[in-house]
Amino acid sequence: MLLINAMKRRENADMKSWKSRNGRNDSCNTLNNEMNKGFSLIELLVVIAIMGIFIGVSFASIGLIQAGNMTSVTKSIATGIQETRQKTMTQNLLYGWRFSVDTAADGSVSMTVTKQAAATQPPVDTVTELKKCELYYTKDSDEEVKITGFAMTFDASTGAVKSFNYALADGRTAMQTSGTGRIRAAHGKKESELTIFFATGKYEVK
Repeated sequence: MLLINAMKRRENADMKSWKSRNGRNDSCNTLNNEMNKGFSLIELLVVIAIMGIFIGVSFASIGLIQAGNMTSVTKSIATGIQETRQKTMTQNLLYGWRFSVDTAADGSVSMTVTKQAAATQPPVDTVTELKKCELYYTKDSDEEVKITGFAMTFDASTGAVKSFNYALADGRTAMQTSGTGRIRAAHGKKESELTIFFATGKYEVK
C-alpha cells in the first residue's frame, strides 16, 4: 500500500513538472510569434510619413540657414560702409578711408576697410572674411551685372558717396558717382540685397 501511494505521488509530481515545462514553452512560443509578426502595412505607412516630415523640416532648415547667410553678407557690407563713412567724416585724414569688397576664384568673399596713406607709406587694412557667394550690381535702373568686387570712398564733409568703382566679371571696370546702386549677394536660390543712396551715403538692406 505504501509503495502504491509513493508511486502515485511520484506520478503526480512528474505530471506537474511536465505541465510547467509546457507552460513555459507556450509562453516562449507566443513571444516568438509576436516578435516574428513584423510591421503591418499601416505601421510601415506611419513610419514612412514620419520620416517624410523630418526630411522636409531638415531641408527647410537648411534653406533658412542659407538665406540667413546671404543676409549676413549684405549686413556685414553695410556695417563696413557705415564704419568707413563715419571714419571719413570724423577723422578727416589727408588721404581718407576706402571701403572695398573682393571675391576670389573659389567664391570666397572679403571686405576691407583701408586707411589710405601717401605713396611712400603702406596703407592700413582691416580685412573681414564673409560667406561664399556671388555678387551682382545694378547701377540706377540699368541692367544687373555680375561683379568680382568694388571700392568706394566718401566725402568728408557730407558723407555722400564720392566714388564707386566696380570690376565686372568679364574683366571690365566701371565707375559711378551719383544716383543709387544695388548690390545683390546670391548663393544658389538664396539672396539678399543692399541698396546704396549716393547723395547721402546711406543704405538699406533687404
